[in-house]
Amino acid sequence: MLFRLITLLVFIPVLMINHTLEAQKTPPLKASFAYYSEIGTNSSEQELFFLVRNSIHKELVGNPFLNDWEEAFVITKDGKVFKVQSRYRVFDDEFQIKVGNQIKAIYPEAVEGIVFKDRVFVARDCKYPEGVKLCFLELLSEGSINLLKRHTLLTKSKKDLIRIIGSKTELFYAMDDVAYLLSNNRNKVMDLFLLKEKEINRFSVTHNINTKKESDLIQIFDYYNELNQ
Repeated sequence: MLFRLITLLVFIPVLMINHTLEAQKTPPLKASFAYYSEIGTNSSEQELFFLVRNSIHKELVGNPFLNDWEEAFVITKDGKVFKVQSRYRVFDDEFQIKVGNQIKAIYPEAVEGIVFKDRVFVARDCKYPEGVKLCFLELLSEGSINLLKRHTLLTKSKKDLIRIIGSKTELFYAMDDVAYLLSNNRNKVMDLFLLKEKEINRFSVTHNINTKKESDLIQIFDYYNELNQ
């Protein structure tokens, strides 16, 4: 009887700790908007000043923004979460937020993710043939191999006037903090999934996957990431 009582006294606190740890687990970035909308955030607006710098106004012909002001959650590398109004100025790869009556730009180095209701952005070192550039990228598929998209603008300059004439996107993949350009060559894409080669080959045939289509790439990356959960 005494042994059973001692066992219960030890087991119950351990069980409570485990439940607490489970409750503290943060969700995947792509599920964070609903999660933090429900439970709230853990940081004050004053702490935001450590994550931002002044945003400089740009004189441009055309719209340099991907979106208008929207509610978003900024998640930092050290786990702080801020509810903000944000927009993305694609022209110079700058996420802006409202802090009081000021418009500030977020330091990409400090951010784990910027989460909108219908899309998520992360900062990664993008590896190009000419070198590495820290960029904001849209997270299309999240897991052991992330599928990412970089938004850029095409511009034309004449004297002091910069005119936006179009836009383009590039796809990347990343397993850590470095993102690599993704080829649309089928064999090169399939080489990323060698750990689940049979399953991926079967899935790609069944679903008629075309690696030149973004929507198909999202499907196959999502499937691979589900297999590796």
